[in-house]
Amino acid sequence: MEETKKIPRKIFLKYLWGALSILFFWLWVMLVKRATRSGTPNRMVLPADVPEGVSFFGRVIIVRRNDKLTVFSSRCTHLGCTIKSLNKEGNLVCPCHGSAFNINGEPENGPATENLQQLPFKLENNKIIID
Repeated sequence: MEETKKIPRKIFLKYLWGALSILFFWLWVMLVKRATRSGTPNRMVLPADVPEGVSFFGRVIIVRRNDKLTVFSSRCTHLGCTIKSLNKEGNLVCPCHGSAFNINGEPENGPATENLQQLPFKLENNKIIID
C-alpha cells in the first residue's frame, strides 16, 4: 500500500491565499475596465434644439456654443462615474472624486488626467444622432 504524502496546512493555506489573491485581482481589473470603458453602447437620438450651454442627457453631455455642438461621454475618465452637474466656475464636475472638466472636456482638477471622450454624432431631420 502506497503512503500518501500530506501537504502541511500552513503551505496549503499559503497557496490557497495566493490563488484567491490572483483571482480577486483579476476580477477587480475586469470591473475597473468595464466601468471605464468608453463610448455609448446604444444609439441615442435627441432633439437638436438643445439650449445654449451645457445639457446633460444620461450617458452624454452636449455643449452648444454659438450654434456649434460638441458631444461628450458623461463617464469621468478617472473611474467612470457619471458626470451630472456644473460647479460655480462652469466646469463639469464628477460627483465621486471631484474631478472637474472645462466645457472642452479637458481636466481642470484631478484626480482625472485624461480628457472626456468626445463622441461622434450626426444631425439629421432636426435630431442629434449619437452612435
